[in-house]
This record gives sequence, structure tokens and C-alpha cells, in this order.
Amino acid sequence: TTLGTTEPYRMFTSRAEHRLTLRPDNADMRLTEKGYSIGCVSDTRMKITQCMKERIENGLNLLRGIQFTPHAWKKELGINMKEDGVKKSGLDMLAHNDVTLETLAQHYPETFSNLIADKVVCQRLTIIGQYNDMLERQKQDIKDLKTAESLKLPTNIPYNELPYLSTECKEKLLATKPTTIGAASRVSGITPAALVYLIHYIKRNKHSSFS
Repeated sequence: TTLGTTEPYRMFTSRAEHRLTLRPDNADMRLTEKGYSIGCVSDTRMKITQCMKERIENGLNLLRGIQFTPHAWKKELGINMKEDGVKKSGLDMLAHNDVTLETLAQHYPETFSNLIADKVVCQRLTIIGQYNDMLERQKQDIKDLKTAESLKLPTNIPYNELPYLSTECKEKLLATKPTTIGAASRVSGITPAALVYLIHYIKRNKHSSFS
């Protein structure tokens, strides 16, 4: 632990970094192997998790293996969607409000009929599909944070004028005046989202009159 707090009795789940991945539905995928490695998870439980992981991966492979243009999906499924010409997979289509695994199975029974019989896996795949675009953006944010650790923060950034920073973040940044993104990341109360916003703000305004 490197960060302090002025309100030690308060704990926010919103402070968890990249919390989009910290969902209850994937807790076994994230934690079982770690627990097994330190001896607090049984062989039986580990085998169950490995089996579930394999079933999910098989389902993902099926969903990713079927790809069509938006026009083809629109014609086949009878839904409204933007026709940008970029192929979308079955997994991508699960983010659409009018598309479910049952919908896909109705139109492509030879591919998905066996899959929808596994209700537990279907539920997990549906959640993965719904979050997929956001998870990909979050992965890019994580990459940006890692590569921008040494990015300098100009001393005259108008933090109070930045609309997407919370009041707390503005106050902390004005009080501590960190000189780099890495230094800002170690200030209690500065969220990953705030750091990503600062990175993009600096890059967009690199020719401005910052000192």
C-alpha cells in the first residue's frame, strides 16, 4: 500500500482500478487459480473451474468464428444497425439490444444449437459480449497508462476548467501539483479514468502555451 487517505473509514468499490473486469460472474476465472497456487482451493474446485474455462473458450471461438458485414447481419436478423462495412462477429453482435444467443441459434442452428443448451455458459458469454467493446477500450487505457508513466504534466494545466475531472481530483491535483502521470497515479483519490483523461488532454494540447 502506497496511498493514504483523509477518510480511512470510507472504502469505495469505484476506487478499484479497471473495475469493469472485476465482475462477480468472472470471479472464479480470475481468482481460483491464484487460490489454488497458495493451497486454499481444492483439486475438485480447480477442475470445475478449468472445465468452465474450456466451455467458455469453446463458446467464444464459435462466436468469433462467424463474421459478416453489418448489411448481412441486418438482412439476416432483421435489426437496425449502422452499416459501416466493417465485419462484426457473433460476439460483437451480442452487444446489440435486439440480439441474444437464442437469436443467433435460431438463424444459425448448426453453429449454436448445442451451445444454447448450456445455460450457465450462455449467461457468461452474453455478459462478455455486452461488455466486449468497453473491455477492449479499457485494455487500451491500461496500455496508455503503462506507456505514459513518464509523460510530463505542465505546471499550468487549468485543472479547474477540465470538465471530466471530479471535484476531488481537481482539488488533489491542485494541491499536489504532480509533474508526471506516474506521480499523479500515486496521489490518493486520482482514479485511472482521470489519468487517462489527462493523458489524452496533454496529447491534444501539446502545442498549447503550457509551461
